[in-house]
Amino acid sequence: MPKVSQTLSVMFAYSATGVFWGAFAAATPAIMNLSGLDAGGFGLLLVVMTAGAVPAMVFLSRLPMRLMRWVLLASLSLFAVAALALSQSTDLISLTVAFLLAGAGSGASDVALNLRVSEIERSGVARLFNRAHAMFPLAYVVASPIAGLARENGVGLELIFLCVCAVLVGAALIETAAATGPQPMASADGAEQAVGGFRSYGLLLMVGIVAALGAFQEMAVQTWSAIFMESVLFASANLSSLAPAAFTAGLSLGRFAAHLLEGVFEAVRLTLLMSAFGVFAFVIIAASSTTLLALVGFALAGIAVGPIEPTVYRTVTERTTERQRATALSAVTMIVYIGYLSSPPLLGAVAQMFDYQTLWLVGAGFALSIVVLLGVLRRTLAAEKP
Repeated sequence: MPKVSQTLSVMFAYSATGVFWGAFAAATPAIMNLSGLDAGGFGLLLVVMTAGAVPAMVFLSRLPMRLMRWVLLASLSLFAVAALALSQSTDLISLTVAFLLAGAGSGASDVALNLRVSEIERSGVARLFNRAHAMFPLAYVVASPIAGLARENGVGLELIFLCVCAVLVGAALIETAAATGPQPMASADGAEQAVGGFRSYGLLLMVGIVAALGAFQEMAVQTWSAIFMESVLFASANLSSLAPAAFTAGLSLGRFAAHLLEGVFEAVRLTLLMSAFGVFAFVIIAASSTTLLALVGFALAGIAVGPIEPTVYRTVTERTTERQRATALSAVTMIVYIGYLSSPPLLGAVAQMFDYQTLWLVGAGFALSIVVLLGVLRRTLAAEKP
């Protein structure tokens, strides 16, 4: 059985990554100004993050299991270096380097954290996916308005991301202790027992696409919500930072709610029901003429998107053996990053060619696609059970 420090390290690591992305979202207008690019160009620049993430995930999928305990520590350390690089960025070139480092740290952390949580869940100690994933938006919702308030009071990117770097270093120090302790062990049922299993790569691809569509929506809000609030609704820097904060508060609420309802509803069905809110939420955002209505829309969108990734990663965990799990989780995470990769340039082009209202309507279309695919996935998973 894992010690408590294993679980605490995971929770703090998720929180630290949430602090990074919360600060990043609130600082996005300033970062965009520093880059000197328009909406379309900045969307393409954000692709660099995903370009850094994919090689890191491919590398992790090939590591022997005996080295996996050190992956989270290395990932958090790389993330801290990325925050430091971002704090020192002064032009487009230095921003590009920082984005590459952030992408590599983020991609590696995603795989390492999900693998650690899957090990804890399979050990029978606790059901952790929704709770652990909820820590990310909880930290995000705290960091985002703090960074926005700091910007409004004249604090620059350097100090903001030096503070973020310190938080990530703290997470890495906690993980140092956890990585040297006892690791999660398989439950008495056996680590090689998987529920149902994946009988085709097509099913694994379908699971990944569902999560990728959720990632597309998440990246849409993280990238464009503060810019939308400032440029369309003429909100202040502090008020605009509440847009990603409202969304991530919804993410956290949706995941904690899903955790509480796990014993009542089957996971995929519950996620489908909650995801239906996303269609209406993005329409509300597109129709917003006031900051209050937009914030309500962002919060509802977060509730809708929240349970998607935890449900996908738990499904992969439950239907793979220990030997398959790292490869399967890496593969799904790479598919997820296609959502992150495609969202900024696609929606940046939409904003540049049309307007931000159209951008959010595209988000509504993707939300509808998630609902449809979850329905298909639920029936497929049921049919494949022995």
